[in-house]
Amino acid sequence: MAEAAIAIAYPEPWNKGKALGYWLTYRLSGQILGGAINLGINVDRNEAGKVSYTVYLVFIALQASGPFVSLLLNRPSKVQRKDGRKVELEILKDPWFEIKETTREFFTKNFLLIVLWIGQAVFSEAVFFTYLALWFSVRARALGSFVSGIVAVTCGNLLGWYLDNSRFTLRKRARSAFAVIVVFQGACWIWVTVLVTRFRHTRPTYDWNSPGFGSAFAVFVLLTAAFQINYLFLYFFVTNLARNEPQVIRYAALLRGTESAWQAISYGITSVTVFAEVGAVYWNFALWGVAIYPAWLVLRHFGERKENFTTVVGSEERVSEAVAYVERHDEEIKG
Repeated sequence: MAEAAIAIAYPEPWNKGKALGYWLTYRLSGQILGGAINLGINVDRNEAGKVSYTVYLVFIALQASGPFVSLLLNRPSKVQRKDGRKVELEILKDPWFEIKETTREFFTKNFLLIVLWIGQAVFSEAVFFTYLALWFSVRARALGSFVSGIVAVTCGNLLGWYLDNSRFTLRKRARSAFAVIVVFQGACWIWVTVLVTRFRHTRPTYDWNSPGFGSAFAVFVLLTAAFQINYLFLYFFVTNLARNEPQVIRYAALLRGTESAWQAISYGITSVTVFAEVGAVYWNFALWGVAIYPAWLVLRHFGERKENFTTVVGSEERVSEAVAYVERHDEEIKG
């Protein structure tokens, strides 16, 4: 929750997409580094099975260093933003007040409508990594982690750049990005549904020298990229739902908590053989289909308030500043 709140609140309003892209790049750099280490250690293992224990020792050492590296992060009060505004990431009320407010935010119409969209996005991680584990050799799995991380980082940063592009209105950016993500995911789910239905009978173990490797491997890479851009888009969603700094923290907490709940379900059911092989793919495909319309009901309103300021303040940066000011003083204005 803390890292999500930082990623949303630190950048200026017109740099949020790029900043989210950078944050998720750092997040995926772990997968890329892990894939490279795994591939280097297991490059000669062209059969199914478990990876070398050395891989785990290296990963444990890297994770143990994380808390010490995080001490280098600037405090919110020391962040210098181009728009001159201070980053305000603090909770001023007592914990019980925050629990009640966060619970209330969860049961608002807008958040409940995107719960399924959050689910279909994060549910897929267990699905495509289980797919990789079931049907590929040790070194092919390592290659998959490495290559898919690079592709996902590229796609995520391109989406972040697009979401910040002031040549297009927020309304157009939100709707076009949503349409591309929906179509891209739909194509991937059709592709992988056909493959796993066939694999359940053929029982392959693909190595990079195997016939048909390209088709089976490519869909894993694309599903990873789809997860990355969908994950970034989730934060774009909650950024546009939050009206002030405390809500940024609450929505970040709700998003990460909802994400964890869905992932607990997905990793749990993929431990059952029939779900690992085909059932989880079918389920995620169906979840994608039913999540589109509720998410659209929320997204279609993005940009309405901001566009009303356009004729008054002109540029995208000034629009963002004006909207932020009004939203910070919303209660005073209503009074």
